Amino acid sequence: MQILKPKKLNIGDTIGVIAPSGVIGVRDLDTGVKILQKWGFKVKLGKHIMKKVDDYSAGTPQERREDFENMISNPEIKAIACAEGGYAAPSVLLTLNPKVIEELKNRPVLLFGYSDFCMFLNVNFSMSITGLHAPNISGLSSHKSDTQESLRKCLLGKMELNYDKRFLTKVLISGKAEGYFLPTNLETFIQLFGSKFDPLDNFDGPIVLGLEEVWEDKSDVRRMLEKIILHKSFDKIKGIVLGRFIGNSEIEYPKWGKKTTWSDLFISTFKDRKIPIVDFPVFGHLEEHRKIFKILKKSKKFFDENLFLSLPVGARVILDADPENPTLKFLDQAVE
Repeated sequence: MQILKPKKLNIGDTIGVIAPSGVIGVRDLDTGVKILQKWGFKVKLGKHIMKKVDDYSAGTPQERREDFENMISNPEIKAIACAEGGYAAPSVLLTLNPKVIEELKNRPVLLFGYSDFCMFLNVNFSMSITGLHAPNISGLSSHKSDTQESLRKCLLGKMELNYDKRFLTKVLISGKAEGYFLPTNLETFIQLFGSKFDPLDNFDGPIVLGLEEVWEDKSDVRRMLEKIILHKSFDKIKGIVLGRFIGNSEIEYPKWGKKTTWSDLFISTFKDRKIPIVDFPVFGHLEEHRKIFKILKKSKKFFDENLFLSLPVGARVILDADPENPTLKFLDQAVE
């Protein structure tokens, strides 16, 4: 099968920044853009990036779609970054010009971001186009230097390829798996099931799934996991790597939720499926701590103790969930 890889970036290349979901804060965006410029990249902002539809989205679906399509069709744009997460990305996909799909296949552009932007990364994965699950631009300046450096290296094709028990903190189900890595927000992954962009249906190869989620009730996550198992192409999933699962809520079944950990939830759901699972808590949501830290009047660097690695979407990977020495080895990068 053919994997389509964008070209690695060179110093002086232009990165386009779009807002496909939530409303953008000017200051947060500006500080993130300055980091990209400090690394030697040029930055082009989407025409409608500062638009607002109430407090829900950065412009109408048509405006957000226009910014994305303009970036794709512009040959000067070598990568497209997400400014901020949210909930509005699916409306862009609903109105996406089919010609853009062909343009992406003919000239793959490196997409990077996370949260709601996983919708775009998952769509690309369904077409066998690689990308990067990475911090969004609006939160980049608040991350520790190791997090920022991870993104810089990935953009330049210099990603670290091997991770051991310093990063893989716990083996939930032992075993080995090899496939193409898909790190994604759980809810955005599920949302595409049954669509023309279904990553399980359309991707023709084995998959090692990376999952992260934030502020979802445990019973809702359980339902999502069971929906994955019920998918007709579930057998493509050979292994699971767990990023951060933020929050510990359970409204519907509080007694069960209180005694059930996230590890318990995954073990009980997948133990009979013989799928290796490891904890890899170095990717996934952190921004939701923002309000808490402001209330507590903590330092601006409120992500300093939390590493967020940039990880390739669609790269080949080998997972060895050995309880004594777990490893995650990438065989290639997201760019060529």
